[in-house]
Amino acid sequence: MKIEFKIENLERSNAEYFEEKISAIQGVTNIVTWKGGCEIDVIDVSIQNQIIFVAKENGFEIRLSHRETKAFCVSVDGMTCRSCEVMVERKFKSIAGVQHVDVNVAKGTAKIICDKTCQIGVSELQKT
Repeated sequence: MKIEFKIENLERSNAEYFEEKISAIQGVTNIVTWKGGCEIDVIDVSIQNQIIFVAKENGFEIRLSHRETKAFCVSVDGMTCRSCEVMVERKFKSIAGVQHVDVNVAKGTAKIICDKTCQIGVSELQKT
């Protein structure tokens, strides 16, 4: 999963320092930086707040890019097996604007990442 950030004070001179600090966060698998921003590959989108915290703690003015706008975690009742996970995942991925879905049958949850084109909220996702 890729998360894009805008970083007002990221320059060539401090990019290596930024990459060093952020790559130390468990779950970060790759970082691509450029002047004013970066794209970070993560195992789980839930670490985006930790990335923001570490960046700000180290003096970077960071925020999510306008492309990443919505993240939801919803309860999913009635799943009993891997096939249920796959069916629920397919259903959520069929919604316009949904970029990533992580369904967990053991926890009975689905984490959903939507871009700004997604016109659906938590209450609609729970009805799906």
